Formats: sequence, C-alpha cells, structure tokens
Amino acid sequence: MATKLETWLILLLMPSFLSLQYFVVAKPQVPCYFIFGDSAVDNGNNLALRTLAKANFKPYGIDLPAGVPTGRFTNGRTSTDLLAELLGFTTYPPPYVTASGKEILTGVNYGSSGAGIRKESGRHLGGRITMDKQLKQHLLIVARIADILGSRELAGKYVNKCIYSVTLGSNDYVNNYYIPVTYPNGALYTQDRWAAILIQRYGEQLRVTKKIVIFSLERLGCAPVVVAEFGGHRNPDDASCVEHVNRAAELFNGRLMTLVDELNTELPDAKFVYVDVFTLSLKVLNAPCCKLLTGIVGVCLPGKVPCEDRDDYVFWDGYHTTEAVNKIIANNSYNAMSPDGVYPINIAQLAQLQI
Repeated sequence: MATKLETWLILLLMPSFLSLQYFVVAKPQVPCYFIFGDSAVDNGNNLALRTLAKANFKPYGIDLPAGVPTGRFTNGRTSTDLLAELLGFTTYPPPYVTASGKEILTGVNYGSSGAGIRKESGRHLGGRITMDKQLKQHLLIVARIADILGSRELAGKYVNKCIYSVTLGSNDYVNNYYIPVTYPNGALYTQDRWAAILIQRYGEQLRVTKKIVIFSLERLGCAPVVVAEFGGHRNPDDASCVEHVNRAAELFNGRLMTLVDELNTELPDAKFVYVDVFTLSLKVLNAPCCKLLTGIVGVCLPGKVPCEDRDDYVFWDGYHTTEAVNKIIANNSYNAMSPDGVYPINIAQLAQLQI
C-alpha cells in the first residue's frame, strides 16, 4: 500500500496545465533534467553497489577532461551528458548516490548498469537499481525539492517543467531473455510476446511526468559480446551482426513507438518523445574499441590501451557505445526533425513546449 508521501507525490507529478518559460541565452532551457536508465546513462550510481557492472578503472573515461573513470561506461561523455549541454546546463545532473543540497534542483541521474524494465533483469551481475527503485528514489528527491522550495505544490509545479529521459530495455534482453541458464523467459516467450510483456510494464512506469524522452534499443545483435556468443546464428548475408537478436530489438522498438502514440493520446497534458538509436552506425560496427575482460560482463580489460580511432567505432566495450555515437544520439534527438530519428517532436521543441 502506498504511503501518504508516495500518494501526494504521485498526484503532484501527474501532468497539469503549466506554462514553461524558454530562456534563449545564458540559462538552461528547462529548470532541471532527470535521467533514468541503465549503463548507457549511469554516471556513478553503480560505484556504490556490490556488482560486477562497474566502470571504475581505466581506460573508461580516457577522453574526459581529467582522463579518469567516473562510473560512465564509455570513453567520454554519455548521450545524456551531451543532452544536458545542449539544453544549456553548465553541470551534469549528479548521480543519485551523491546528489546533495540545492544541486538536485537542476536534476538527478538515477541510471544504473544492469537495470531493466523487469526487476529480475541483470540480477546475476549483482546490485543494480531497477527502474521501479529509480522511480522510488525520484519520489524522495521531489520530497527534498519540496523542503528546499517551501511546499509540495511548488515542488510539483517545478518538476513538471523539467525534461525526463529514460534509456531502458537492453538488459531485459542481453541480461535476461538471452541467458537461458539463469532466466527462463527465453524459453517461455516468443520474441513478440516478450516485447509485449516489456512494453506493458514500461507503459506503467513511464507515467511519471509531463515531458519525457524515451530512447529505443540499439542494434543489440551487433554488440561485440552478443556477436561472440551467437556467432553461429548470424545472417549469412551479413556476418557482422546476429540477425535474430536485432530482430527482437526491432520488435521492441516498434511496440515502443506505438506506446508513445498511446501515451500521447491518453495523457494530452503531457508529451512523450520517441528517439530512434537503432539505425545509427559508424565505420566499425561490431568490434570493441577496448580489449575485453573475459566473461559475460563485456567490460574493458583494466589498464589496457584502447584503439586510437575511437570516432570510427560504434562500441567502446562489449555492450556500450563510444562518445562518438553518443554525440550522434544527443544531436539527433535534440535537433532532428520527425520522422528522421525522433517522433513526434525533437527535444529542442519539447523544451519550448507549453503544456
């Protein structure tokens, strides 16, 4: 049963008729940016957990200004880091585990490597913050914002002006559906049925705010670890990727776009945006830029020098994209015109939208 605190926060976070002022110069286009998701956006939350899914060693972070690992599963900035820059923020939303004081007013990052739509996804890796738990953490953050601003009503109005983004679903496949020795779902459900189950739950989780950006699945069948695991099942006409895994991702993405339409119809006071990252590609599609640690985690081998031509690679390690791809994702989602990768509007338009 929901507590009184959870009940009023849920009510406050439901869409309402509020106008949003758009700052052209000097100030962020929205007051705050909240980030939910998995390792694609994790910027340090998993460092506080007992888990195999940690990016706390070099060469992670090699292309950040200080050249040191921060918990991000890439060589530099994540797509949400870059989106924060495009939205005009001078600092990135802090990870939930370290967020303190008034810095939470500009947003918080709840992303956690291994997290999925389903609570069991990624459990074999150890600790992770599931989407359900990330939503509970957000309720606590909004309560802290209420303390700062002086009332629950002001907190509700404030966060409803912000942009939220969600990047989830990959672990429900590569760290659930496609690991039959640990999870039964691959044997129990067809690809289409599994996609339907995930989307149904996802639709319940996404009803949290007024302005929300939802990223599709990438080409999971091209991830180096997946290619190594299922190499014998590749498309004979295209040996670079695993066809049936990519097909599963496409089924999910198709249902996700339909879900965005449904949510926009059911919640006319809100706006949901779908961002396609499946079609993005660079010169090197299915090989990692760093040398991989042996095993199922797909992380870089600690201390080894990565490839020099990082801007040519889609994948940094066994699963995660390079900063070069993250730049494409951020720029496309912010600037692209529908239906070219973003639907029904882009993030720049979403920031200006008065709803």
